Amino acid sequence: MTVFFDSMAERWLAWVVPASWQIAILVAVVALIVRLARRASPRIRYTLWLLVLVKVFLPPSLTIGWGVGSWGLSPLWSKIQPVTQPLWNTGTVSTSKENPLSNLANDDPQSTAVVPAFKTSDHLQPATLLFFAWSLAGLLFFLLVLLRYQKLKQSLNHMQLVDEGPLRIRLEQIAIELGETHLPELYLSDEASSPFLFGLSQPRIVLPRQLAESLVPGNLESVLQHELYHWRCRDPWVGWVQVFAQGLFWFHPLVWLANTRLRHERECVCDEAVLRTGKCEPARYGEALLAVLSAARGRSPVQGSLVGVFEPGANIQTRLEEIMSYEPGKRPFGLPAYFSLAIFAVLFLPMALPKVSAKTETIVTKEGLAEEPQVRVWPWIAKTVPAVGATDVDPELKEISVTFNRDMQRGMSWTGNKKTFMPLIPKGVDAQWSDTRTCVLPVKLAKGQYYRVGINATSFHNFKSAEGDSAPCSVIYFTTRGASKSMQRRVRVPKLVQLTPENGAADAKPTALALRATFNMPMGAGMSWTGGGDRFPTITPGKKPKWTGGGKTCVLPVALEPGRDYQLGLNSHSHINFQSKWGVPLEPVAYRFQTADVAK
Repeated sequence: MTVFFDSMAERWLAWVVPASWQIAILVAVVALIVRLARRASPRIRYTLWLLVLVKVFLPPSLTIGWGVGSWGLSPLWSKIQPVTQPLWNTGTVSTSKENPLSNLANDDPQSTAVVPAFKTSDHLQPATLLFFAWSLAGLLFFLLVLLRYQKLKQSLNHMQLVDEGPLRIRLEQIAIELGETHLPELYLSDEASSPFLFGLSQPRIVLPRQLAESLVPGNLESVLQHELYHWRCRDPWVGWVQVFAQGLFWFHPLVWLANTRLRHERECVCDEAVLRTGKCEPARYGEALLAVLSAARGRSPVQGSLVGVFEPGANIQTRLEEIMSYEPGKRPFGLPAYFSLAIFAVLFLPMALPKVSAKTETIVTKEGLAEEPQVRVWPWIAKTVPAVGATDVDPELKEISVTFNRDMQRGMSWTGNKKTFMPLIPKGVDAQWSDTRTCVLPVKLAKGQYYRVGINATSFHNFKSAEGDSAPCSVIYFTTRGASKSMQRRVRVPKLVQLTPENGAADAKPTALALRATFNMPMGAGMSWTGGGDRFPTITPGKKPKWTGGGKTCVLPVALEPGRDYQLGLNSHSHINFQSKWGVPLEPVAYRFQTADVAK
């Protein structure tokens, strides 16, 4: 059970961490722009804060070539990111002090690498505890919001419905002027301290009874206009989206700030909409706001999906300054504004770093085999000369070259020896880097031969990126022109034809004494059963893995238990000893099965 929660916590962290820092950057950028554009239309400022709300629900992995992640964050990240260590490191890194630019090491593919299993703790990991804390606090937040919402719905039973009379007639007239056909219901309340709009599919405008009786007709019409504009813009829906965003990021102070500013700008937008009708002078509208504020005594019940004349975070002084300085035509919101906001959204919403070309591998960690293939960002081979698996290479070729997809350090680990079909190296000529990505190995080839050269090995991995990431263990293998058909068949990649128990089996026999991997061709004597944690099968004490069936079947002695989920692998990023007898490695395979609860 702890493994399940640990897996959930890892996925949660993979979402919440990048999402949190991306939201923080966007909030900072929007806050700066809003400050600079404080004299622009509040609709521009409101839309910018709406983009922050949109960002909350976008996947943090979203990226495009022209987004800020590519041209802004990626260069910065490349300078501050920590050096990634190899996944497994069971050998000694060779620094080759005699010749730092080359490391021609003996890499015997016939070696055995059974990666030992690491015992995992039965206790929950720190990330899992954080996941529980986040979940419980979020549930408590939503529960409190729903309780308050339900309490407010019940209070409607004690409010007076206004379905006729001058106040209702004026509300209908204003709605017709705004072109709103779905008219909210109107209620008078003895408990409400400020007007507000409530409900999604069945909207209700709630007015404090004292305010409705004390305001002069012109000021009351301004209040009704304000609330109808809230409904016309479907602000209650936006309010609920804000609640959901706040529940997900209850721990993020900048999300709280963004929601506060969003509510303030929403009120400013409605203020401007009322003034834009030209039926209410700024001074009279400001007087109406002050009257509402006086009646509410500075308090507002507005929360969640409620929107009103005063919302939490709405700065009355700033609003009054904007109202009194309002001049028709001075705050345009036309096509240039729409275009600018669209450009900003395209640039700043997809904030993830660009995806670096990477190899996909089922990662084995101390906690066991990963549930799904993951991506490790390491330097990988973009091109080799000759091509891997080529069967018609010119024997006059004087050098083998490997080109990586990233800038590399100046070290290298060309591996192999005569037993592994390594080509001859001319005396007095050293391997060297022709540029920051391409390394060249001088060779002397013969006609009609098979050759194999290793790139890095378990104990030798000096092919590293400029950031210090080791390149995966790889092999360049080929035959020269004139090779026989049987010689050319050496470049075939070995394939698994059978696993016992079967890969993905749900009812494997717990009485089985060994795991068996059968290949489609004779294999070398080496092997790389990889894995770790309590999901790696226990190797039978005193027994060793062996090859049978003419070198086609590898047997791993194990002691299985009933009702267990086992995970391991054949070959990995740094262990590729499952190879054909000609040194061609097997592509890494993730192996998983479950034993039956009862022995059959």
